[in-house]
Amino acid sequence: MSNTDSQTPLSDTQDNPDADMKKVADAFSFKPKVLVVDDEDRIQKACHRLLTQEGCEVALADNGIKGLKMIEDTHFDIVLLDLMMPGMSGMDVLIGIKARHPDTVIIVITGYATLEHSIETMKKGRLIFCPSRFPLRNCGW
Repeated sequence: MSNTDSQTPLSDTQDNPDADMKKVADAFSFKPKVLVVDDEDRIQKACHRLLTQEGCEVALADNGIKGLKMIEDTHFDIVLLDLMMPGMSGMDVLIGIKARHPDTVIIVITGYATLEHSIETMKKGRLIFCPSRFPLRNCGW
């Protein structure tokens, strides 16, 4: 058997070093998983576009029940959560998320902010309360 027969095939590194460097960088880079729970399609699309541009993995749920189901199947680092949705309220979703994944950061986004909502959501745990949907600079970012 010749020496060349026992060697492994050439890797892509010799053919395309940039592609291999990207693979290595991707393997070590952190992409936050973000779940957007909002019943408004335009808010979902805007959040998805902005967050994917920032390098996040983004999932969407158009109601609280779907959001909680997704939380059961996958751990999300961050949840953007609307308080006022038909069916299950955002506050109920918040409680469910905290029970399953207490380390998840929750950012409450709502166009119906009141002092009572702010106090109630802040008491529920580690989260950010954003009193208006956009711009996000109103949330202290």
